Amino acid sequence: MDKVHIVRENRENGGIRYVATVDGVEGEGEGELTMFRAKKDVYVADHTGVPKHMGGNGIGSKLIRFMIEDARANELRVVPACPFIARKWEKHPEWSDVLINKDAM
Repeated sequence: MDKVHIVRENRENGGIRYVATVDGVEGEGEGELTMFRAKKDVYVADHTGVPKHMGGNGIGSKLIRFMIEDARANELRVVPACPFIARKWEKHPEWSDVLINKDAM
């Protein structure tokens, strides 16, 4: 697999967008995971998307792992409103230090 690059973009509205690009993949576009700020230090991860031509490289999972590590480093909590993230959380209970249910807000 080619090299995946992920960066964090801080949005003007206080949200966060993680952007993934892949070396050697033809076609335009980038994978993304977006979050909006719900309250101080709590974000809602509402979208994960990867263009079809970038599929099959595990980019969505890499975006989630990047988000988890970034949230840990910045002491953030994240509500997984995106179904893809919620399904991954079921397989990774060790992420419970970062991911929380909406009821825990």
